[in-house]
Amino acid sequence: MAALPQCIDAETKLRDSIEAAERVGLLDIEWVTRPVHDEAMDTFAQHDDMALSIADCTSFGICKSRRVDYAFAFDADYLVMGISLLPGLDP
Repeated sequence: MAALPQCIDAETKLRDSIEAAERVGLLDIEWVTRPVHDEAMDTFAQHDDMALSIADCTSFGICKSRRVDYAFAFDADYLVMGISLLPGLDP
C-alpha cells in the first residue's frame, strides 16, 4: 500500500501543474460539448475500418472546431484525418 500515497501525490502535483499552466495562459482546456461528442461518434462510426478510439475521434473533432492544423501526437491517425503532426514527429 505504500505506492498509493505516492500515486496520489503525483496526481496532485500533475493537477496543480495543469491548473497553473491554464492560469498563466500556457494551456487551454477544451471541454467536450454535445456537438463535438456527436461529431466524434459520427467519425467513429464512419471509420470503423480504422483502430480509432472515441478519445481519438473526440480529439479530431476538437481540432476541427478549433481550426487546429498541428497536433503534438505520435499517432498517424491524425495525418489520415487531415491534422499534421508537429514538425519532426511525422511517422
